[in-house]
Amino acid sequence: MIRALTAAALAGATLTAICVTAAEASTPAKKVEVVYDCQHAKAKPARVIVTCGDANEWVNLTYTHYGRRTASGHGVTRANDCTPSCAGGTVKSYPMRFVLSTPKHAKFGKHPLVFTELSITYTTSRTPAGHKHEHDQLLTTRI
Repeated sequence: MIRALTAAALAGATLTAICVTAAEASTPAKKVEVVYDCQHAKAKPARVIVTCGDANEWVNLTYTHYGRRTASGHGVTRANDCTPSCAGGTVKSYPMRFVLSTPKHAKFGKHPLVFTELSITYTTSRTPAGHKHEHDQLLTTRI
């Protein structure tokens, strides 16, 4: 009797899981975007201004994965070295890999769902001033 009830419970749980999975698969996925210029968003931009105050940016972005929860790929960080000062500094390029995560609704436009956090791993030993080889930060957006 216990075996029959256990088998029935497992069959019911399996059927429920299949129904939930099928329902999730049939629900249209909401597009997650990236804020690329501090106030506008779109999916898979090739260029992103990461810090709005000094316009440090990512360029030549190539995405190897772009999903609802994360996006990842590689590109180049262009950052001011602030030597001798930020006003007199030179913009230098640093190859990197990136992961975008933590989608939230923005408070601009039609309230797009945008990635709000990023992780960078520089692919050479050189890094921008003040950055570690692996660097995490919040994206500058009006979230």
